[in-house]
Amino acid sequence: MSHTYRRIHKLNLIYFQTKTFNSTRLWQNIITFAIISFFLQVLRKSSLYRLSRYAIVILCLIFLVYKVLNIDNPHIVLQHFCKASRQRFLLLVVAVALLPVNVILETIKWQTVLRNIVLLPFGKALSSVLFGYTGAFITPNSVGEYPTRALLLPEGSRTQAVAMGFVGSIVQTMVIAACGAVSLFFFVQNTDSSGIDYKKIFISIVLLLLLAVVFVSKIHTVGVFMQKSRFDFVRKIGNGLYYTTAGQLAKLITVSLLKYFAFSTQFLLILIAFGLDIAVIDAIVAINVFYLFLTFTPLINIFEVAVRSSWAILIFGRYSVGSISIIAASTLFWVMNFCLPTFVGLFFSGKKS
Repeated sequence: MSHTYRRIHKLNLIYFQTKTFNSTRLWQNIITFAIISFFLQVLRKSSLYRLSRYAIVILCLIFLVYKVLNIDNPHIVLQHFCKASRQRFLLLVVAVALLPVNVILETIKWQTVLRNIVLLPFGKALSSVLFGYTGAFITPNSVGEYPTRALLLPEGSRTQAVAMGFVGSIVQTMVIAACGAVSLFFFVQNTDSSGIDYKKIFISIVLLLLLAVVFVSKIHTVGVFMQKSRFDFVRKIGNGLYYTTAGQLAKLITVSLLKYFAFSTQFLLILIAFGLDIAVIDAIVAINVFYLFLTFTPLINIFEVAVRSSWAILIFGRYSVGSISIIAASTLFWVMNFCLPTFVGLFFSGKKS
């Protein structure tokens, strides 16, 4: 095990097993609640509506420029491009081609969760999704994504849209957790687990998955309960949940599976293009475990590349690829899937359904 591998292993161990992790989680929950509360006020008050849209664009543009100008070692990414063989360059081309596939699938998901609230043509839904990237980019754990999308929807449907957006997010997390939990079982068989209690991690993931399954399966009951609230915005959320159909959920799960396959394949192709040598079965297990850990790691977007790189080095570092190559691959993936869509989303701030 290399010095870098041991260091990253230790960093992630500390991250999972100290009070710092709990403190970070607590503060992120507080920030998340504050952000959602703010957006709910914005969605209800037209006086804040236009101001919030322009503020999101300005903040996002500043943050985007800052992050791009401060990418660590951008020359490493360029070196990999220049040295890539024809076969590996073709893998990068396929990875780039999967970017619009990811966006299209996310747009279909957005249309699906809104089906009982507002019927959006594909073009309008796409505009909303792209603008949502800007809100996701400037908020912890991307909690601003769905409220930002809702800003482009007709008045009267925004609060319900935010709630249903988070239902879609829960379903996507269920898919990742299910694939990751199965893969984690096989991953630990060939892993030095000293210092990390994978059993507790596995049990925690399974319990969270079961809670999510119960919520989704009882979404109608949850909606009925929320409809009885004395708060208007809670009743609106309850209406959205109440009218969610089984067919709607089935389509949502299917599209979430396709989207997970698309973006996980995309990252794997980039890693292979940058020198990862891995068997197919090992690749499936490793990529599922990687996204499992990444999904349940509290994230502030300013540290996205660092956290993604750390997990990637920990999980893929054993497969004969240097940490520098993994960091370069993670940086490229981040630029492709977050910076580029966010930049495009800035041009949709003035559109309204």
